Amino acid sequence: MSNNVLAFIEGEEGHISEDSKSILKEGRRLADEMGGTLVGATHRGSILKDQLNNTGLDECWELPLGITDDPCGQLAGLALAELAKDIQARLILAAHTMLGESVLATAAASLGGAFFSSCREISIKDANFNIHRITCGGKVDEIRTLISSVCLGTVIPSGTGRKRFTGNKSVEYREMLTLIKGAVPEITGEFKAHPDEIDLTEAEFIVAIGGGVGDRKGYEMAARFASLIGATLGGSRIAVDRGFLPNSRLIGLTGHEVAPKIYIGIGISGAPHHLNGIRDAKVIIGINKDPNAPLLKAADIAVVGDAYTILPALIEELGGEL
Repeated sequence: MSNNVLAFIEGEEGHISEDSKSILKEGRRLADEMGGTLVGATHRGSILKDQLNNTGLDECWELPLGITDDPCGQLAGLALAELAKDIQARLILAAHTMLGESVLATAAASLGGAFFSSCREISIKDANFNIHRITCGGKVDEIRTLISSVCLGTVIPSGTGRKRFTGNKSVEYREMLTLIKGAVPEITGEFKAHPDEIDLTEAEFIVAIGGGVGDRKGYEMAARFASLIGATLGGSRIAVDRGFLPNSRLIGLTGHEVAPKIYIGIGISGAPHHLNGIRDAKVIIGINKDPNAPLLKAADIAVVGDAYTILPALIEELGGEL
C-alpha cells in the first residue's frame, strides 16, 4: 500500500466548492508528509477542468456519472472505492457535507476501511493517523489513533473566508469510463426540505436568537424573518432556557457546533461557548445594540442596533407582514 491521498471534490457551478478547497489544502499537506501524491475525484461535469489547476492536485479523475445521476453519492462512493484500490490510496478525504458523508460511507463499506465523520484535523505520527473529532454534540473532544491500511474521513473546514490557491501546476486529468458496480438510479421527483426540518449541523443559513430577543413578540419576529430568507432558526442558551426554542436548537459547545454559509446572530452577546459553536461559519453577521458585544467583534458584518427596530424593517423590506 502506497501513501497516496484521494480527495472527493464537490463543485458549485463549475467551480470547486469552498469546503472542497479546504479539503485539497489539507490533502496536499498530508500527501507531502506521507511522501505520496494527491489525487482528486469528482462527479462528471461538476467542475471545469481549468479550475483544477494550481490546487495542489497531482491528478484528477472524473467519475463516469453526473451529480444528477447520483444525487445521494452512493454510486460515486463505489467508484471512489475502485479508484482508491487502483491508486493504492491510504487516506481518503471529503468535505463534511451530506454528499461527502454519503460518498465516503459507501466507499468505506466497499473497501472495509475505517471511516471517521466530522473530523477537526487528521495528523500523522509514527506512520499512524491521529484523528481529532468533536463528538456528542460538542461535549467530547477526542483524538483517536488509527493503525490501519485505509483511513477515510470527512473534515470540517477550519476558519472563515474564501480559500486561495497559488502556484502554476497543471493537473493531469483522466476519465473513468465505466462503473464496475451499481446501476444509475432514476429520479422520480425532488422536494425542498422546510428550514424547520433541517438539522442545525446541516443548515446552510441560520438565524440565531439570544437574550436581546427577550419576549414572545421578539421571537415571533425573528422566526418570521428566518422564514422569509429560508433560514433555520437556532439560539443561545438563554433563548432555550426561556422556552422559545427546544434544546435541539441550541448552538454552542453545550449544544450544536454549526458550519453554515451564513450565520445571523440577533441579540446574542457572544459568550465563548457560543462563539466556539459558530467558528466554522463562512460568514457571520451580528445584530446587537451593544457595540462592544463579543459577537460583533467576531462578525464579518456587525450591525449595531435594537433587534426590535431592525427586524420589522427587514421583514417589511422582504415583503412580509408582522
